[in-house]
Amino acid sequence: MAYIRYMFRYWGLKLILIFSFSLESQNIAFKGKHFKDKKKELKLISNEIKAGNSAIKGKSYFTALDHFFRAQDFNPHNALNNYKIGYCLFHMVGTELDISWDSNHKQANVLQSLQYLEKAKELDSLIDKKIHSLFYLELSYQNSIE
Repeated sequence: MAYIRYMFRYWGLKLILIFSFSLESQNIAFKGKHFKDKKKELKLISNEIKAGNSAIKGKSYFTALDHFFRAQDFNPHNALNNYKIGYCLFHMVGTELDISWDSNHKQANVLQSLQYLEKAKELDSLIDKKIHSLFYLELSYQNSIE
């Protein structure tokens, strides 16, 4: 009887561990192998991402958000896209576009930014380094102004 309990606990624990790892969120890239039946839509979304990247380079965060949200609707499980949305929201805090975009602008965008950054971190732990560098860069910028 003790042997049966031991085996049940042993295998039960292994099954729980295996099941919990399978529930972990997975980063889904914007690649054809993940969207075999949506090739045309994927091409359009790839163009949206390119346009969003160009907008970020020009510091047009509101425009970039528009493009990245379209990609988000297509695939909400991409770490880099979640990071870029969080990045844009973070940089929009306190701007005129931010105020017109959201009535509780500062607090709402900071919280939204954190939600997307946390989702990115959950999907890909390597994104965590980018998130930390984003916040340290902002802190050093604020300290240089003061």
